[in-house]
Amino acid sequence: MSTTSMPASTSSPEKPFPVGHIRDVQPQDPAKLTRLSRSDPGPQTSDELAETLLACLPKTGVARPTVDLREQVGRRKAHVIKALRRLQDLGLIERTKAGWRRVRKF
Repeated sequence: MSTTSMPASTSSPEKPFPVGHIRDVQPQDPAKLTRLSRSDPGPQTSDELAETLLACLPKTGVARPTVDLREQVGRRKAHVIKALRRLQDLGLIERTKAGWRRVRKF
């Protein structure tokens, strides 16, 4: 096997990489950074998120999985679970095998 040694460093200033080796990076297009839905109000407070999640649960008592609720509100799973647990602590919803559902008040 032949090995090729690298030439010793010279005292000349560093030359930039050849153009073919540099990745052409363009600045982000602001239009691409906007939300997909213009009706989306943007970030919500935790109280607003809890209200939104409660509105997403049918009044009929049908359970909805966490992932469905998260996709509907478009928030991080951790934030959704925190808000759902707060609603559960308030006695407004309960966790079942099928997901989260409203608690029926008699």
